[in-house]
Amino acid sequence: MLEKTLRSERRRVAGLDHSESKPFEPAASEMAGRWMHTRPATIRDTVLLADLTGFGVVALNDVWGVLSGRARDVAAVFGVVHLAFAAAFLLTWWRARPAATCASTGPPGRDDG
Repeated sequence: MLEKTLRSERRRVAGLDHSESKPFEPAASEMAGRWMHTRPATIRDTVLLADLTGFGVVALNDVWGVLSGRARDVAAVFGVVHLAFAAAFLLTWWRARPAATCASTGPPGRDDG
């Protein structure tokens, strides 16, 4: 009896015993394979904004160096490339945004009609 209780307790602690799981909660083993698929839009937006920020800052640094005369001649080429990448990330992020649900009707709860 004691051994059965210990086995049951080990399984519960390890997350293998789902007898006490609530029906609306997925088991830990089910969530392990789905963690990358939980919110792909949020992950994508974060990566796009991080890339946009990085390439934008580097592009501004290149422009500043070229305009101030302190940069080498090749910095102008790199500046164009960095600006192109920043513009591409901005365009991709802009197109990936979800459509505004209240854009034409105003805030929720407001009745103009």
